[in-house]
Amino acid sequence: MKLSSALFLAIALALLGTFATLLLQAKDRYAEQQYPMDVNVENTSLMGINVDPDGFHFGTLNWGSGSARELSINQVEKPTRVRFTTSGAMAAWVQVPEPFVILPNESKILRVSIGIPPGTPYGNYSGTVTVILEEP
Repeated sequence: MKLSSALFLAIALALLGTFATLLLQAKDRYAEQQYPMDVNVENTSLMGINVDPDGFHFGTLNWGSGSARELSINQVEKPTRVRFTTSGAMAAWVQVPEPFVILPNESKILRVSIGIPPGTPYGNYSGTVTVILEEP
């Protein structure tokens, strides 16, 4: 009985130590905003564009074509590292900016673009762009 209590205590302390180490190494995240993204891949010579400001809507595109949308980041209170992630069915086709640091009173206009690979099955695709603001 004493052996199982000691083993339990040792495991609990090891887990607590691991958690504390991860917590201390984690960057302080100021904000995280997710934006929907979507594209309609279609066999057409026309290009449809959606200008709604609520996300990255790339419209209707054909194989080998592309589109881009812009996002403005400004009015940060302290130096802030900005990074992007993508997820979803179209994430591999989307190019986002490399991580960077923005300073107070600085503004940046960033470009998020998509290129439709040849042979992509026609249809509607969606995903998410996540903008992460964190301690540099």
